[in-house]
Amino acid sequence: MSRLSVGKVDPAIRDAEAALEISTRVGDARGAVMAASALAQIALWQGKTNRVIELCEQAPTGAEFESAFAPDLRGQVHLFHALALADSDRFDEAETISRTLRRVCETIVRGLLPHAHYERGARLYRAGAFDEARADLEAGFAVAVDQGPAASGRPLVCAYLLRLAVHAEDIALGERMHELLSSDLAAKVVAYHERSQCRWALAAYEQWRGDDATAADHLTRSVRLVPGFLGNISVLGLVAPDGIKQLVAAGDTRAAEEVAEQIEQQADRLPRAPSARGLKLRCRGLATSDGVLVREAIEGYRGSPKRLDLAVVLEEAGGLTGGRDGATMLDEAAELFTQMGASRDVRRIEAILRTLGVRRSGKGQRARPSIGWDSLTPTEVTVVDLLCEGLTNRQVGERLFISTRTVDSHVSHVFRKLGVSSRTELVSMAVARREQFREGAQ
Repeated sequence: MSRLSVGKVDPAIRDAEAALEISTRVGDARGAVMAASALAQIALWQGKTNRVIELCEQAPTGAEFESAFAPDLRGQVHLFHALALADSDRFDEAETISRTLRRVCETIVRGLLPHAHYERGARLYRAGAFDEARADLEAGFAVAVDQGPAASGRPLVCAYLLRLAVHAEDIALGERMHELLSSDLAAKVVAYHERSQCRWALAAYEQWRGDDATAADHLTRSVRLVPGFLGNISVLGLVAPDGIKQLVAAGDTRAAEEVAEQIEQQADRLPRAPSARGLKLRCRGLATSDGVLVREAIEGYRGSPKRLDLAVVLEEAGGLTGGRDGATMLDEAAELFTQMGASRDVRRIEAILRTLGVRRSGKGQRARPSIGWDSLTPTEVTVVDLLCEGLTNRQVGERLFISTRTVDSHVSHVFRKLGVSSRTELVSMAVARREQFREGAQ
């Protein structure tokens, strides 16, 4: 990777391919994993998702490592594998690899744990499971704090927590994550390939707080893509549309169309991923203000597990379409955001609907309460049930295939929502509630 660090990409690829061939031939599993990790990382940066998956599936990550003179990079291989599967809309497979990644991190490469939580949290965020995403990301943040200010992966964890804070209008969380991200960028400790996501998150916060000029600067800088190193399609799917909208608003339609063209090149590499096709149409439509293309993008996202993206493109298409059809799309977007607990997004769409002379019917799913038993997510309810069985947080994590830190985060949320301060108090309250239900059923 020393060649790559000084910009010599092609020689770095040739060296890694040669190392992979030699290590495989002589049976050096550690060396093969190191070479596969290097090649997978480059391929991920280049947007060659299928190549990443191929390399990771062939890497001998399950073999015994004999020599100890070189680092163990099995965790990195699993990380790149999970990210690439998510790019391909294969979320269930990504979850399986993510569990393996976490086990490897907890036993072998603990320094990669914040990245493991980032990978799962970001995927859950795209799926619209905001509460579950926040629990995993908070767990990753806690690990990063324990590891110190230089912990790898902390900026990405902070970026997604900041976006969640904006969606939910959580001022305290937003201010803390904004301060950390801003200081990290100012200190130039954020890796190059992480900066676009950090600026994308900071832009959302600045828009929320009313600083449109700073938000515009972050968005414009987030889409300064390097030809040949555009990044993986999932990151582009978040950053590029917002950046394109900012460029169009600033009157730089040529730059917006150039970004859209680069996105099309990446999307064409994933013909079987519905969200990639949706992203391609969406970016082209946003760059040219073509509502027809953005509406066509909706069907791509409907075939994808990325429910957040579907909600956002419905809002974009509804705004460009207008009239009764546009109002229908906006209403569906508001319903999806309601299910996610994205109060700011719901209020924004309701304001747009009012300009069209439309009021939401309120017949859809109501927003989950913020306190009380009805405020608990399905996962939080399951965690409470397992605690009532006498399981420890570690045992709950093993049962649910999540980390102990994530369980800690879920328990913390339950305490806050129910107004309790101890496990004993929680279990007593849960048992009393069950008894009430039994008596009511008799």
